[in-house]
Amino acid sequence: MEEVGPFADAHDPRLFGTIEPATTHPALLDALERAQFGVIITAHAQPPAFLNEYARRFLNRCDGLRIVQGEFETIRASDTKVLREAIRRACRRELTSCVTLMLPRGDEARPFAVHVPAVAYSAVGTNLATIFVCDPNDEQRVSESALTRLYALTRSEANFAILLMRGKTVEQAAEHLFISIHTARTHLKRILLKTDTIRQAELLRLLLTCTAQVRID
Repeated sequence: MEEVGPFADAHDPRLFGTIEPATTHPALLDALERAQFGVIITAHAQPPAFLNEYARRFLNRCDGLRIVQGEFETIRASDTKVLREAIRRACRRELTSCVTLMLPRGDEARPFAVHVPAVAYSAVGTNLATIFVCDPNDEQRVSESALTRLYALTRSEANFAILLMRGKTVEQAAEHLFISIHTARTHLKRILLKTDTIRQAELLRLLLTCTAQVRID
C-alpha cells in the first residue's frame, strides 16, 4: 500500500475560511503550530486537512502511526480499526465520549497517546474530526528566558530546571551540567524558594504547566 507523505506543509487553508476577520488566520495557524502536542484535523477516509508542526514531525517519522491511502494506520490492525472507527463516528457526530488509545511503536520507546474527542466541525463541504497526538518520548522545547522572567531564575538555575522537566534526576542533571551534587542541590533549593514550591513534584507540575505547553520563543 502506498504511504502518503512527507508532510512538509500539509494543511488546507480553506479549513479556516469561515473565521473573521481575515487577519485572524495567521494568528490561529501560528498558535496551532506552537502547541507542543500534535493537532490533526481530518475527514473520514481522507488525507488530513491540517497538521501542526508537531504532528508533521511525528508522522514523518512513521513511528507507529502513518497515513496509507488517506487513512491512518497503526502497527496493530486492531488499533487501526478502533482509530478509523473513532474518526468515522466523530465526523458523523456519533461519539458520546473521547476515544483514547495508547499505541505502540516499532522500537522500545514508550507508546504514544492518541485522543479523538467527541466533536466535529463542518468545513470545506464535509465534517471534520480533531485528533490529538502526545508523544512521551518527545523532548518539549522549554524557554530558558521564560523561566528567568517568570521566576527570576539565573541562567544556570533555568538550565538545571529544564533538565529536571525532561526527566533527569538531580544527579543526572549535575553530571550533564558538569557541576557537583552540592551545587545541583543548591540550585534545587533556590528554585523551590523562588517558585514558592515545597516538593520537587510540585515544582515540576508548576513549570510544565506554565512553560512547556507551547513554544513561546
